[in-house]
Amino acid sequence: MTISGHITKPDANIPAVGVFIEANNGGNSATTDVNGYYQLTVAYGWSGNVALSKTGYIFEPNGREYINVTANQNDNYIVRLKTFIISGHAVDAVTHEPLADVLVTPDNDGGPFTTKYYGGGHDTTDANGYYEVVVNYNWSGNVVPSKYAYAFMPSSITYANVTEDKAAEENYAGTLLTYKISGHIKNACQVPIKGVLVAANNGGSSAITDVNGFYEVWVSYNWSGTVTPGNKPHYTFEPAGIEYVNVLENKTGQDYAATNIYDLDCDGYIDYGDIVVISENWLRTGPNIPGDFDKNNTVNFLDFAEFATVWQDN
Repeated sequence: MTISGHITKPDANIPAVGVFIEANNGGNSATTDVNGYYQLTVAYGWSGNVALSKTGYIFEPNGREYINVTANQNDNYIVRLKTFIISGHAVDAVTHEPLADVLVTPDNDGGPFTTKYYGGGHDTTDANGYYEVVVNYNWSGNVVPSKYAYAFMPSSITYANVTEDKAAEENYAGTLLTYKISGHIKNACQVPIKGVLVAANNGGSSAITDVNGFYEVWVSYNWSGTVTPGNKPHYTFEPAGIEYVNVLENKTGQDYAATNIYDLDCDGYIDYGDIVVISENWLRTGPNIPGDFDKNNTVNFLDFAEFATVWQDN
């Protein structure tokens, strides 16, 4: 008799490839194909358990028990990438009291799976200054705290290949600041670029540009240092940073120009509009053709393959 079915991700239309599934008590094993399909063979009247495994994943259900199988069985499973919690507290650096409403954000919002299925891994500290952020299995990156007019020590904590919850010494101390430095980040078409981390060093705060491309960071009285935009995949910024000396007033209009070589239609996104531009230039030859990412003076499959790796990054 056969036991077969499909293993998919939570939205049921994305197959899970490479899942190992095994029947005990003399049954065989299989690995899901590109369609997420598996098929096992067991003897007539077989009883036993079917178990699934893939590094970094959990399954719903985790397996099934069968008793006296006398007909072919069709059973499906849902697979989810494991996620882990990074938790800690934020306190006021002077009073040591809990600091509420601190936004704590992991790079890439915890990873694609966390972003797609859980709405992102960021969190805001509660009345006790406590936060929990969620990240994908094997996630690496920085966790950054931010609060209006505050700077934090440390300004971020770096993690590598997270495979367990993190709850010890993941804490931040916030200092209320005095002056603000603000401006916008837009591309050459004056389209605002959201999600850019803008950071002031030497004890200044950091901020992430909003839907209008606006940022606002805070620094202390008489502060000197550099404000730098970054942490946005595939973007470069002009200027790369702005240096300030002995700040004694608010600084407004401190703008940056953003450039993304993959945003061919200049709309602020990597999406179908850029594919249209690639198609319009397909197999054209010559220097500086939009879509010639590898700079070999022709737009071809190599450029499209490179574009596919950044598809829908914002």
